[in-house]
Amino acid sequence: MHVLVRCVAAMIVASGLVVTAAPAAADPPSPVTYSPPVDAPISDPFRPPTNPYGAGNRGLEYATARGTPVAVAADGKVAFAGVVAGKRWLTIRHADGVRTTYGPLEEMTVAAGDTVTRGQIIGTAAGDLTFTARVGEAYVDPSSLFDGGPPRVRLVPEPLDRPGLKRHSAGFSIPGADALLSALDWQWRHEYAIPATATLSTGRDLVTNNADALLDWNDRRGTCTPDVYVPPPPTERRFALLVGGLGSSGTSAAIADVDTRALGYDAGDVVRFSYTGGRVPTSNDVAPELRRIRESDYNARDTVGDLNAAGHELAELLTQMANSVPDDAPIDVLAHSQGGLVTRVALHELSVTNPEVLQHVHLVVTMATPHHGADVAALVQGAAANPIDPGLFEGVQSLIDLPIEPDDVAVGQLAPGSPFLDELNQEPIPDGVHVVSIAGRTDLTVPSTRAHLDGATNVVVGVDGPTAHDQLPGSGATRREIALAQAGLGPTCSDVIDAVVDATSGTLVEHGEDFLAAELSW
Repeated sequence: MHVLVRCVAAMIVASGLVVTAAPAAADPPSPVTYSPPVDAPISDPFRPPTNPYGAGNRGLEYATARGTPVAVAADGKVAFAGVVAGKRWLTIRHADGVRTTYGPLEEMTVAAGDTVTRGQIIGTAAGDLTFTARVGEAYVDPSSLFDGGPPRVRLVPEPLDRPGLKRHSAGFSIPGADALLSALDWQWRHEYAIPATATLSTGRDLVTNNADALLDWNDRRGTCTPDVYVPPPPTERRFALLVGGLGSSGTSAAIADVDTRALGYDAGDVVRFSYTGGRVPTSNDVAPELRRIRESDYNARDTVGDLNAAGHELAELLTQMANSVPDDAPIDVLAHSQGGLVTRVALHELSVTNPEVLQHVHLVVTMATPHHGADVAALVQGAAANPIDPGLFEGVQSLIDLPIEPDDVAVGQLAPGSPFLDELNQEPIPDGVHVVSIAGRTDLTVPSTRAHLDGATNVVVGVDGPTAHDQLPGSGATRREIALAQAGLGPTCSDVIDAVVDATSGTLVEHGEDFLAAELSW
């Protein structure tokens, strides 16, 4: 999925043009009738700042209680529905060119692309509701929309630079620390475009994530494995099931870069999951126990469908393997990116319908899996929904070289805050299954914070650079962590500075991409 990293980079560059572009000439806008989104008093009125970094309120804040129903102010289409800096937000595009935004929301009842009508409930408030309106890049006093008159507009200029931060040109690369600087730079320069309640959560999350990382580091000090120790290869026979991610195919998948031979698996005991069901055809001689399993090839478009359906197919393959291998032979599932979510769906299904199969599944390793969503999915949706440059998505799509569309089921499911992820994250890891989640320190496709899975052994390895997402499965650091898990040992010991750097980098990349996804669609 290195092409998806290129997608992120391309849209970061494109966004610099989008946010400063003047609205193109258009036909006279259609009349639209607006109503307040909630029946509650206004606790903070519209107070536009005098500069992008000044104090103020770019919308209306209502004194609403948690759980208050929120209605759409006017007919329109959902341009963005997702998580920004840890909070759920909705943006509606209306026929007169106005875009209204609602949040933070506790729940959302609509999705990007849905058509909505005035008064329709679109979610519930998470507390005080912020309601903003924009025309192009100009902020509008939302209260002026309710009287039917012309909207009162306040232009908020954007500086070309912010002192002390490095700017990136169209040809930039983002290795290591540059990724952190780029994310911080983007957020700093564009934070005025996001309600203040959202941007403040970046600092909060930095504190929270670093505190959690320090606690995890301290808890592991007695169980981690010194980096000088080389784990021995397994002595028992083990089978491996590999699961690829979004955009993979039967002939090309980053998960195939895992050095299974070095990990002690016999070539005939390694099977790769096909998104069309069964196992991928292989040129290797498959072990006699596995030859009866159906072979089927798949292409990249087969990976963009419903992840619940893919999880069911994987559960079927695991069942066939469990019924074929020797009774005492463990099956290790090694999954990359989206494949880790498909694996979790399969594990949950088997825990309910066929729990005896899980007696064979001793180890599950997910690599760069977006357990809390992939910001790239939100970026793709944001590019497609961009009201200023409708051709942005086509330009991005030609760069990423992946046959994905913003309305693909998997893209919607991968977006942070999706109902699919909310439901999946309510399911605990089945008893008896050891899960290890491995993340790359500066993975731009799936930041390390998004790869964290409650109940799993979470490890961040020093795989950096713009292609970290695809490099992770084949890296020596990942192979070592898999070998340690096979041997029942704890992850490699790290120092406290590494723990802080890992948590900080993941948080900044995550929030920078959050803001970019919202800005592209708003």
